[in-house]
Amino acid sequence: MTPEAQRIAIAEVCPNLWQDKSFIWSNQGFLVHPFDEVTIDPLSDLNAMHEAENHIQDWPKYVLNVMKVIKWKFHETLADIGVIMSATASQRAEAFLRTLGKWID
Repeated sequence: MTPEAQRIAIAEVCPNLWQDKSFIWSNQGFLVHPFDEVTIDPLSDLNAMHEAENHIQDWPKYVLNVMKVIKWKFHETLADIGVIMSATASQRAEAFLRTLGKWID
């Protein structure tokens, strides 16, 4: 998926996530604050992805998708599991969309 397509898909899945913070989704999938001209990009902002992750129902599937996206190998030691927690916002966005069945190859 292109970055813009990913942003739009996240916006479609989470239309009201930042409503309480006065952010609105632009038609390119960015969160924009209409008065402060602040823009949030879920593909580069871990806080934005954290908010989106609150909508995940199937956490085991999400964790497996994060592992797949970051190419974590199951035979690696548990000490390497910290790599999963250090996934970038972009990697989490892909795993998020894969978990929800919204990822398009």
